[in-house]
Parts: sequence; C-alpha cells; structure tokens
Amino acid sequence: MFMEKYCRMNKSKVNINMKSGDEWKREMGFAGWKESLSNVLNYTILKKYCDDSIAVEIDLQLINDAKMKILNSKFMKKNAITNILSFPQFSASDVGSILRVRGYILGDIFLAYGKIMQESHEFKIPFFDRCTHLFVHGVLHLIGMDHALQPEEEEMENLEICILEEFGIRNPYIMWES
Repeated sequence: MFMEKYCRMNKSKVNINMKSGDEWKREMGFAGWKESLSNVLNYTILKKYCDDSIAVEIDLQLINDAKMKILNSKFMKKNAITNILSFPQFSASDVGSILRVRGYILGDIFLAYGKIMQESHEFKIPFFDRCTHLFVHGVLHLIGMDHALQPEEEEMENLEICILEEFGIRNPYIMWES
C-alpha cells in the first residue's frame, strides 16, 4: 500500500501555522484532526510530486462565517460565505522548485466553520472529514492545481479522492446516506 511506503520513507519537512477561532477549538475531535494535518499535507505533496525531500510551510486560518464573507467579498468580489479560500504565494510554474527550499510559505488557506458544519450535515459526512477534504483541496490549489477547465477539474478531483481514501475518508464528490 502506498500509505505504508509513505510512512516509512517520508523525509518531508512541513509546517502548518494555524490560527483558529473558539468554535473550532470546542468541536469534539479538533485536537486529533489538528495533529493529523501534517500527515495529510505531507501525503498530498508527496502524491502530487513523488518527491520525499520537500519542504513546505502554509498558513491555515480557521475562521467563522462572518470573517469568510468579508474575505470572499474583498478578494473574490462575491458577497456570500464560501467554505474555503486559498491564496497561493507562487505561480504554478514556480511551485516545484519552491517546495525544496525551507522557509517559503506556499500560501494561505481559510476554512469557514459554519459553512463547513452546514455542508457536513447536508452531505451526512463527519465534520472533520469535510474539513480534511477542503484542506486537501486548498493545498492542491497552493501547489498549482486548478479546476477551471474540465480536464484539470477531473485530475484534481481524482487526486483528492485518492488522497482522502488513504486517510479513510470516502469520495467527497458523491452524496451518500449513512
């Protein structure tokens, strides 16, 4: 299994600078999810680049819906709450070389608590499974992937599904009843 090989061989150096609101910290399972994110980040980068000597740093902001609405309005010109925003620091063509240099922050990921909680209830999936999916999605954006065109969208979705499967999370692109 790829995950077993990854766990034995991984030499990646990752750092997640996380800031979180109180609602996040009060959510049951937060501490475990927070601890798992480094493995998720490592695996996501390794799965995309097949290189276990990378160095990655990202900023992760776990915010409330009001703050997300302000960010979405300011940067995306949409007066609505979204579940995630990611802001890469580098162009897609520069990311491969940046990953091997310690000290660079690839970018910022913002997750909106209320919106994600609503989606987890709507899709009938665990809250932190939804958060992990969105985190992976955001990381893929930071390392240059996009879903503006159909082939890119399929590639990104398939990679997300594959990564999440390794962490025991079902395909997020189908709604299921359970």
